[in-house]
Amino acid sequence: MPVTEEEVRLQREYYKKTASNYDQMHVDEYGEHERAMRFMVAFFDELDCKSILDIGSGTGRLIRYVKERHPEISVTGIEPSPELRKQG
Repeated sequence: MPVTEEEVRLQREYYKKTASNYDQMHVDEYGEHERAMRFMVAFFDELDCKSILDIGSGTGRLIRYVKERHPEISVTGIEPSPELRKQG
């Protein structure tokens, strides 16, 4: 099912309004996001990753997490929302 122009507009407006507190809104108190990041990073050594492309990188939280733990890995983020990019 194709995405409508109205859906795109609504998403852009949402990111514009919430960018400044996006991480606080989407990182839950139960640590689900943190567990997901730890799970992904656990595979990097196993797979001998040299680079990572994070599409839809939001505020760059995953990029920062990876760089803190694996500074040798080249990480590139792509984020279409200018407001989220600015936060990152």
